[in-house]
Amino acid sequence: MSEEIKLARAQATYRTLCEALDEMELRYDANDEKLTVTLSVKGDDFPVELRFRVSPERQLVSLFSQLPFTISESKIVDLALAVSTANYVLANGCFDFKITSGDILFRMVNCFENTDLSKDIFKYMTICTVSTVDEYNDKFLLISKDVLPLDKFISDVFDN
Repeated sequence: MSEEIKLARAQATYRTLCEALDEMELRYDANDEKLTVTLSVKGDDFPVELRFRVSPERQLVSLFSQLPFTISESKIVDLALAVSTANYVLANGCFDFKITSGDILFRMVNCFENTDLSKDIFKYMTICTVSTVDEYNDKFLLISKDVLPLDKFISDVFDN
């Protein structure tokens, strides 16, 4: 596929993404040149920050949500285990944990090569990301602050 066709497909996908967010009546910042969209959605505990990126080269739409805290060095192993446990039960998307910095990021990706992604896909990505991040962000923070024991978190995840 030529670079021109890839770019045209990416731009069409980006427009569909923006239309979906408009239909959801969400406020967002769009960068038409970089094909990125950022927005913040109110969560139960923290705001959930979202960043969509449409990649012409890879023909992917990526959705990222950076958690608003970092994990201290003393809790790196506990959080690595907690993130691994959460990822085991997730149907879509995953948490990425950068052990060198203590940053946790949620990531969901969809490919649009040889297919058109619908507005419903973008609505699903948004809702799924917000609900998943909202479900786990406070638990990860409580583990890092020694308020929620890791074994309790693990048993709760597998019991649900």
